[in-house]
Amino acid sequence: MISAFTGQQIRDAEQPLLDSGEGAVLMQRAAYGLAQAVIRELKRRRRLAGACVTVLAGKGNNGGDGLYAAAYLARRGMRATAVLTGDSVHAEALAALLAAGGRVLQLGPSNAEELAVLCAGEDVIIDALLGTGARGGLREAPAELIAALQELGPRLVVACDVPSGLDAGTGEVHWPVLDADVTVTFGGVKAGLLTDPGEGCAGRVELVQIGIEAALQD
Repeated sequence: MISAFTGQQIRDAEQPLLDSGEGAVLMQRAAYGLAQAVIRELKRRRRLAGACVTVLAGKGNNGGDGLYAAAYLARRGMRATAVLTGDSVHAEALAALLAAGGRVLQLGPSNAEELAVLCAGEDVIIDALLGTGARGGLREAPAELIAALQELGPRLVVACDVPSGLDAGTGEVHWPVLDADVTVTFGGVKAGLLTDPGEGCAGRVELVQIGIEAALQD
């Protein structure tokens, strides 16, 4: 039997560790697990060195997870690019990506289609725009970017925790959503990944343990 949880249950389990100053540790565990999942998928499809990865990074912790994962992949010999979709970003994670040799592009009000074409040609896209705490879906330029990417059909999409726009608790989908080949979720499987229609966007679900599992048993 697979146990599944709402986003709120996951956040409640994380809170004691966040309060004790271990938030950075949780993020590093999540990012490492995400990077390892990308490596496994790429090894099935092509050689790892020289592969191209683009992370679509939102402003919250979900974006931080994706940026740290991209930094790790860059250190493994991949060409890593971050597309920043907001006016703020997880600063430490962005610094780690730049230190690893990654490049950064900024989504604006008029370049969504151009960036979509660029991203669709990459070996893998990491969707790290919206996490479990998001309400509703993507809007404005990020929504245009995801809609264009969905139409173009990227080679490989790995979602960070949940596909952006999917409600982690109910499985409700707020379009547009970029269909994932693999969703790498952290701490516990989110109920929305197993519930119609969300399961149709999530692809194969992989769980990465980050140290909150004992708190979820209650």
